[in-house]
Amino acid sequence: MARGRGDRAGKAAAGAAAAPPIKVKAPKAVPPRAKTRPKGGAGPVLPATKPKAELEQFDLRAALPFFLARIGIFLVITAVLFFAVGLNILVAVLLGLIGGAAAGYPLARMQKRAAHIETPTTPAPPKVVKPPKAKR
Repeated sequence: MARGRGDRAGKAAAGAAAAPPIKVKAPKAVPPRAKTRPKGGAGPVLPATKPKAELEQFDLRAALPFFLARIGIFLVITAVLFFAVGLNILVAVLLGLIGGAAAGYPLARMQKRAAHIETPTTPAPPKVVKPPKAKR
């Protein structure tokens, strides 16, 4: 027999004295995130967050020769497989991509190293110059 909305209401009224009520526990409250104060104890309270990592900067002009060399490797492998070996063009391109990636891996590392722009994360502290001692 399917239970409808009215079925439970009748049973609850009839058996209310016999059955004890069901107790439901309230969910535990989650404490808020810890707040931190800037060094020195003064100032507004700031939420504790991680600083976002900045994206690396690259000099694309320095990377261009390496990129062209990697494209050239791919084209040479593909052309040799298509014209000299006589493979289907799709197979030649696929194998050219695989061979170009394997042969161009050292070039890719050199390309990344050459194009990386060094950005200082923290400024260098100023040099403290002490005045010379006076002779007595």
